[in-house]
Amino acid sequence: MTEVFTESEMEQALAVVLSDESDVLSFEDAGLLTRNHGLIIRLENGAEFQITIVKSKSADLEPCEDCGKLTDDIVCEDCAEEY
Repeated sequence: MTEVFTESEMEQALAVVLSDESDVLSFEDAGLLTRNHGLIIRLENGAEFQITIVKSKSADLEPCEDCGKLTDDIVCEDCAEEY
């Protein structure tokens, strides 16, 4: 099943992936004065990058209120049949 991510969840997921090869801090953990979600990546050679995470589009599908399956309605077809 495809997950629906918030900016914070995407930040955490990227941090896990990137932490294998580099030192990774969230903007919040690094003390940056911003309301944005993002990461600071420091490589072994001293290079440093900042990635800002902005959700630019909401998902076309949202979790069903009953079972969590992705749907374009409040409840998925399977749960709607139960009513």
